[in-house]
Amino acid sequence: MGPSIPDDPDQPPGARNFVRILLETLLAHDDALASGEKLVNRLTPQHWSGVAREEFVEISLSRLDREWQQVADINVELTTRLDGHSTFVHNLPNLWSHYGTDPAELIRLRELYDQQAHRLADKLMAWAAELDALGHVDLSDSATSAAAPDSLPAPTVVDQPGPVSQPDWHDQAVTIFDRSYRMAARLREQMVAGERRDHIPWTG
Repeated sequence: MGPSIPDDPDQPPGARNFVRILLETLLAHDDALASGEKLVNRLTPQHWSGVAREEFVEISLSRLDREWQQVADINVELTTRLDGHSTFVHNLPNLWSHYGTDPAELIRLRELYDQQAHRLADKLMAWAAELDALGHVDLSDSATSAAAPDSLPAPTVVDQPGPVSQPDWHDQAVTIFDRSYRMAARLREQMVAGERRDHIPWTG
């Protein structure tokens, strides 16, 4: 990220258009996430039985449903918090205009905005960390770097056949073209020099 651009001291702080767009986006996400309330019912296999189905439903599907609900809850909290911030920043121009002749009040309003913006930023970072943690799997070192036991037999070395010589496709293509060209040239010579056996009547 580049350096932040300070607000114009003569204008009320707050990126109102950006906040509005972000709020509208989160509201749309609320609707989309709410559609997954019956996720388990929709994804439960109806024509699948056995141990694999049971493990999928009890482990994988239940975890997916739980994490989906966590994402939905975080998005609702974020939307509610940002909605209040949006109302605040959209009311600032009116307050700024009303207290335009009172520098002390304008300073107080700017300090109030800075406090609210920093608190919102801290909450956004905390929620982002929660979302990043969902679905993350830590692989244990023992599972990824365990050495092979000494009791295992040495792998059997199997002689691999030598490389199979491949035909030279370039030479084959040249040979086929040369043969075709010679046949065409010989046919043309026969057509030009051969004896005419028939006459085609001209109707023009």
